[in-house]
Amino acid sequence: MKKVINKKSSILLFVGALTIATSQILTHYTEMSDTMQGLGIGIGIGLLIIAITTRAPKTS
Repeated sequence: MKKVINKKSSILLFVGALTIATSQILTHYTEMSDTMQGLGIGIGIGLLIIAITTRAPKTS
């Protein structure tokens, strides 16, 4: 079970970083509204946070 969680969190980490990078590249080469830029970065950060929190060991 732990291996599956680490695989899912690795995928989320990759997709989150890719989302942020894509948003930055699109902003550089095209005109994007601030809302769309913020949405892309926000989704990427959200995915990164989810990946980190699911990867962290649960301590009681």
